[in-house]
Amino acid sequence: MGCWRGTSSGTCKGAATGGWRRAHALALYFAGLECACRPVLVFDDPASSFDYNYIANYCTRLRDFAKTHPTCQIIVLTHNWEFFVQLQTTLNQGGLSGNLSVQV
Repeated sequence: MGCWRGTSSGTCKGAATGGWRRAHALALYFAGLECACRPVLVFDDPASSFDYNYIANYCTRLRDFAKTHPTCQIIVLTHNWEFFVQLQTTLNQGGLSGNLSVQV
């Protein structure tokens, strides 16, 4: 666990969790993609340190990105079964075209 501000006693105030840091890094990445989208995006286990709220929000963000960038190929690799099931459900309910493929 990292500290933003340390006190003289060595305790942490405002410590950021791994999931929180990863969520913010992905948010910045998505913001950058709005300006310069790549034709192929690969995410390697992006939700490894997320709790269920972050997983659901991230799946929704991926779905929305896929809808607004239909020419972009998105590849997501994961070992997290909960994330995979949530992503599959979110994408299947998202009204995306038949070109979508979610595979095990």
